[in-house]
Amino acid sequence: MINELISQNEKINIKNNEDDPQHYILTENLVDKYINQMKNISFSMNINKKKNDERIFLITGANGSLGSWIVLDLFKQNSVVKIFCLFRGQNKNRIIKEFEQRYQTTDIFNENNNNRILLLHNMQLSDELLGQDIDTYNQLCNEVTDIIHSAYRMDVS
Repeated sequence: MINELISQNEKINIKNNEDDPQHYILTENLVDKYINQMKNISFSMNINKKKNDERIFLITGANGSLGSWIVLDLFKQNSVVKIFCLFRGQNKNRIIKEFEQRYQTTDIFNENNNNRILLLHNMQLSDELLGQDIDTYNQLCNEVTDIIHSAYRMDVS
Protein backbone atom coordinates (compact mmCIF):
# COMPACT_ATOMS: atom_id res chain seq x y z
CA MET A 1 0.00 0.00 0.00
CA ILE A 2 2.83 2.39 0.83
CA ASN A 3 4.51 1.81 -2.53
CA GLU A 4 1.20 2.45 -4.25
CA LEU A 5 0.75 5.72 -2.34
CA ILE A 6 4.23 6.88 -3.30
CA SER A 7 3.76 6.05 -6.96
CA GLN A 8 0.34 7.73 -7.04
CA ASN A 9 1.76 10.82 -5.36
CA GLU A 10 4.47 11.02 -8.00
CA LYS A 11 1.88 10.71 -10.75
CA ILE A 12 -0.15 13.65 -9.51
CA ASN A 13 3.03 15.58 -8.71
CA ILE A 14 2.47 16.16 -5.01
CA LYS A 15 5.64 17.33 -3.32
CA ASN A 16 5.35 17.56 0.46
CA ASN A 17 2.14 19.53 0.36
CA GLU A 18 -0.05 17.91 3.01
CA ASP A 19 -2.77 20.52 2.48
CA ASP A 20 -3.48 19.31 -1.05
CA PRO A 21 -7.03 17.81 -1.04
CA GLN A 22 -6.06 15.44 -3.86
CA HIS A 23 -3.51 13.86 -1.52
CA TYR A 24 -6.19 13.18 1.12
CA ILE A 25 -8.64 11.80 -1.41
CA LEU A 26 -6.01 9.47 -2.85
CA THR A 27 -5.03 8.24 0.60
CA GLU A 28 -8.63 7.65 1.66
CA ASN A 29 -9.37 5.75 -1.56
CA LEU A 30 -6.35 3.49 -1.09
CA VAL A 31 -7.23 2.80 2.54
CA ASP A 32 -10.81 1.95 1.52
CA LYS A 33 -9.51 -0.31 -1.25
CA TYR A 34 -7.33 -2.34 1.12
CA ILE A 35 -9.97 -2.50 3.86
CA ASN A 36 -12.43 -3.95 1.34
CA GLN A 37 -9.84 -6.45 0.15
CA MET A 38 -9.18 -7.55 3.72
CA LYS A 39 -12.90 -8.05 4.33
CA ASN A 40 -13.05 -10.46 1.40
CA ILE A 41 -10.03 -12.54 2.38
CA SER A 42 -10.89 -15.86 3.92
CA PHE A 43 -8.10 -16.96 6.17
CA SER A 44 -7.23 -20.62 5.76
CA MET A 45 -5.43 -20.92 9.07
CA ASN A 46 -6.43 -23.80 11.26
CA ILE A 47 -7.29 -21.74 14.32
CA ASN A 48 -6.94 -23.73 17.48
CA LYS A 49 -10.10 -23.12 19.48
CA LYS A 50 -9.18 -22.24 23.03
CA LYS A 51 -11.31 -21.99 26.07
CA ASN A 52 -12.68 -18.48 26.32
CA ASP A 53 -10.51 -17.77 29.33
CA GLU A 54 -7.22 -19.05 27.84
CA ARG A 55 -5.00 -16.45 26.19
CA ILE A 56 -1.69 -16.80 24.42
CA PHE A 57 0.29 -13.61 23.86
CA LEU A 58 2.95 -12.60 21.38
CA ILE A 59 4.94 -9.61 22.58
CA THR A 60 7.67 -7.63 20.88
CA GLY A 61 10.15 -5.66 22.95
CA ALA A 62 9.84 -7.98 25.95
CA ASN A 63 13.35 -7.07 27.06
CA GLY A 64 12.66 -3.32 26.99
CA SER A 65 11.73 -1.16 29.95
CA LEU A 66 8.00 -1.24 29.14
CA GLY A 67 7.86 -4.72 27.62
CA SER A 68 9.50 -6.39 30.60
CA TRP A 69 6.82 -5.06 32.95
CA ILE A 70 4.10 -6.19 30.54
CA VAL A 71 5.57 -9.71 30.51
CA LEU A 72 5.70 -9.80 34.32
CA ASP A 73 2.09 -8.63 34.55
CA LEU A 74 0.90 -11.15 31.96
CA PHE A 75 2.72 -13.95 33.76
CA LYS A 76 0.72 -13.24 36.93
CA GLN A 77 -2.62 -13.63 35.16
CA ASN A 78 -4.17 -17.09 35.35
CA SER A 79 -5.87 -16.71 31.97
CA VAL A 80 -2.50 -16.37 30.21
CA VAL A 81 -1.29 -19.87 29.36
CA LYS A 82 1.70 -18.90 27.19
CA ILE A 83 3.74 -15.84 26.26
CA PHE A 84 5.88 -15.73 23.13
CA CYS A 85 8.57 -13.06 23.46
CA LEU A 86 10.05 -11.90 20.16
CA PHE A 87 13.34 -10.06 20.45
CA ARG A 88 16.22 -8.93 18.27
CA GLY A 89 19.53 -10.76 18.25
CA GLN A 90 20.73 -14.28 18.90
CA ASN A 91 21.42 -14.36 22.63
CA LYS A 92 18.44 -15.48 24.71
CA ASN A 93 20.39 -14.76 27.88
CA ARG A 94 20.32 -11.07 27.00
CA ILE A 95 16.66 -10.77 28.01
CA ILE A 96 17.43 -12.40 31.37
CA LYS A 97 20.34 -10.02 31.99
CA GLU A 98 18.15 -7.03 31.18
CA PHE A 99 15.51 -8.22 33.65
CA GLU A 100 18.24 -8.59 36.29
CA GLN A 101 19.50 -5.05 35.60
CA ARG A 102 16.01 -3.74 36.37
CA TYR A 103 15.85 -5.86 39.55
CA GLN A 104 12.96 -7.83 38.07
CA THR A 105 12.45 -11.51 38.78
CA THR A 106 13.99 -13.91 36.29
CA ASP A 107 12.29 -16.97 37.78
CA ILE A 108 9.62 -16.69 35.11
CA PHE A 109 12.14 -17.97 32.54
CA ASN A 110 12.83 -21.20 34.43
CA GLU A 111 11.71 -24.44 32.83
CA ASN A 112 9.70 -25.32 35.94
CA ASN A 113 7.13 -22.76 34.77
CA ASN A 114 5.90 -25.31 32.19
CA ASN A 115 7.34 -23.29 29.32
CA ARG A 116 4.78 -20.53 29.76
CA ILE A 117 7.30 -18.03 28.43
CA LEU A 118 8.99 -18.87 25.15
CA LEU A 119 11.86 -16.70 23.94
CA LEU A 120 12.00 -16.32 20.15
CA HIS A 121 15.15 -14.61 18.94
CA ASN A 122 16.01 -12.99 15.58
CA MET A 123 12.83 -10.94 15.38
CA GLN A 124 12.54 -9.39 11.91
CA LEU A 125 9.17 -7.68 11.56
CA SER A 126 9.85 -6.94 7.89
CA ASP A 127 10.27 -10.68 7.18
CA GLU A 128 7.08 -12.52 6.28
CA LEU A 129 7.92 -15.20 8.88
CA LEU A 130 8.98 -12.58 11.47
CA GLY A 131 12.51 -14.03 11.40
CA GLN A 132 11.33 -17.44 12.61
CA ASP A 133 11.48 -20.86 10.99
CA ILE A 134 8.30 -22.08 9.28
CA ASP A 135 7.30 -24.41 12.15
CA THR A 136 7.60 -21.68 14.77
CA TYR A 137 5.74 -19.22 12.54
CA ASN A 138 2.90 -21.72 12.01
CA GLN A 139 2.75 -22.30 15.75
CA LEU A 140 2.37 -18.55 16.27
CA CYS A 141 -0.36 -18.34 13.63
CA ASN A 142 -2.30 -21.21 15.17
CA GLU A 143 -1.91 -20.41 18.85
CA VAL A 144 -1.59 -16.67 19.48
CA THR A 145 -4.77 -14.95 20.63
CA ASP A 146 -3.33 -11.52 21.46
CA ILE A 147 -0.42 -9.41 20.20
CA ILE A 148 1.34 -6.61 22.08
CA HIS A 149 3.83 -4.59 20.06
CA SER A 150 6.09 -2.70 22.45
CA ALA A 151 9.39 -2.88 20.55
CA TYR A 152 11.16 0.36 19.83
CA ARG A 153 11.85 1.22 16.19
CA MET A 154 15.52 0.75 15.41
CA ASP A 155 15.52 2.27 11.90
CA VAL A 156 14.92 5.85 13.02
CA SER A 157 17.56 8.29 11.76
